Amino acid sequence: MIERPDAGLPPASAVGDRLPSQAAVETPIGRASPPANQPGLHEFVVCVNQRYRADNPSCAGRGSAALVDAIEQGIALRRIAARVVRIRCFGHCTRGPAMRLVPGGEFYFEVGPTDVPRILADLEAVCGRQSPDGGVPSPPIPPPL
Repeated sequence: MIERPDAGLPPASAVGDRLPSQAAVETPIGRASPPANQPGLHEFVVCVNQRYRADNPSCAGRGSAALVDAIEQGIALRRIAARVVRIRCFGHCTRGPAMRLVPGGEFYFEVGPTDVPRILADLEAVCGRQSPDGGVPSPPIPPPL
């Protein structure tokens, strides 16, 4: 039996503007609202789909597993009020690795290791930071004028 690395992940249909948990709602300004099951946290969704034919591109085949680990570590170190959700496919295989803050966030395509600091800064600006005690997050840092 071959074990698939995507076992236990939300179905591929859980893409687009819906969260895999379908627990958040669209806000009037189009940013993600906190998931109902984890108040105060946003969801950053990353495709970790691996296609098994060498001639088919995939996010995992282009390094999304290592990227998602680095992003999770950065979120934890910076106490960003977000959590990472791994999914199987956004449908942008030729532009992967693909990831986005949902619902309504802009896609990040063709992400590489040098993009991680910018993604973390973007997440911190939109999501804010969790308080040191893990309670209500502090408000996002306003962008420079």
